[in-house]
Amino acid sequence: MVSFLGTGGFFDEPIKATETVRFLNSPHELNYLFQYLGKLFLFLIPAIIGTSIYKDFKYKVYPVLYSYPIDKKAYLTGKFLGAFTIVVVIALSTGVAFLLGEMLLGNENPKIGLFNMIGYLQAYLIFLIPNLFVFGVFV
Repeated sequence: MVSFLGTGGFFDEPIKATETVRFLNSPHELNYLFQYLGKLFLFLIPAIIGTSIYKDFKYKVYPVLYSYPIDKKAYLTGKFLGAFTIVVVIALSTGVAFLLGEMLLGNENPKIGLFNMIGYLQAYLIFLIPNLFVFGVFV
């Protein structure tokens, strides 16, 4: 949120009328920001998804889990989806922080355009979440 506020000019002097301004909350800019942060989220995937199954085998919990009528495919799918949900919630928290930063800057800021939910949905549903899913499957 602080980075979005800083980029939006919250801590700067007012912009002169002669300067060209690009809207920071346009779908293109939001997509660019989330693609940049998506590369950082790729470091979270092994830390969250990879360790969820590793800890079961490290602490020898898997014999207890396999004693119930759970097949291996259902177990691995459940572990993956649970860990992937945590990664998505962490990724969504940055979108909420950007949204709060956008609301704090307000519409009177010349770098902020009208609120457009399509930009957030496009960045998440088309680019960020599918990329996290694909890389999560490989981990």
